[in-house]
Amino acid sequence: MTLAIDAVPPRLSSKRRARAKPKSRVRGLSALNPARLRPVMVVGVAVFALVGLALGFETVQISSQSALDQVRSETYRASTTQRDLRSAVSAAEAPSNLLAEAEHVGLIEPAGVAVLPSPQMSAETDLG
Repeated sequence: MTLAIDAVPPRLSSKRRARAKPKSRVRGLSALNPARLRPVMVVGVAVFALVGLALGFETVQISSQSALDQVRSETYRASTTQRDLRSAVSAAEAPSNLLAEAEHVGLIEPAGVAVLPSPQMSAETDLG
């Protein structure tokens, strides 16, 4: 019978029972030391902030690129319009078109073109 008594674990006193912590094999975040957990949290927050900042920068860059593409498109359309207008003006100012328009309107074509000589100045007229 002494064997049965020896097999029973000794009972802890009430003070010692209150102080005794159960040993758990599962270690979660609550089991970590807060002083050791703080740098990990700071690094995590910093990485999260950097990723958010990078995404914000990319968003601004994409919207700026879209605005730049729109300006380039408008510039291309304006240069195309300018090229077409210059072509139309040069065609309208061509001598053959001017002559055809004058005949259409009813203007009389001159019979001949005479070149007027420039007055020659002699040394006598220059002096006076």
